[in-house]
Amino acid sequence: MDQKKQTLTASNIRYLITLRTLDCETGIRCTDIAQALGFSKPSVHEMMKTLRKKGLVEMAKCGTVFLTEDGRALAERHIVYFDAVRDYLQRELALPPEDSIHAACALITEVSDESIESMYKQISIIS
Repeated sequence: MDQKKQTLTASNIRYLITLRTLDCETGIRCTDIAQALGFSKPSVHEMMKTLRKKGLVEMAKCGTVFLTEDGRALAERHIVYFDAVRDYLQRELALPPEDSIHAACALITEVSDESIESMYKQISIIS
């Protein structure tokens, strides 16, 4: 799968980052994902179906979720930018944590890879 052509929403990215954070060899329970994000289990199940269709997660019969190789790679690529942008928004603009999370996810999905890379470099200099 070509990661550059993978269309992701801010919500997709937020889930991928959360999945990467919770990732373990035995899989991730939807209950744990729901708790980490503050979402309902039905919402999590729907998003897992979406991410599975995109080839980013696999679901075991017992309901546990595993990131695919592509899912893990996308999450790792985005988490670096997400962390930098979120921290910058909290530190420099005094955004509350939840607002900075939403804003960072939206920003890294809506700007080009080149722009986010440039932004990341500038933020890294400031930090």
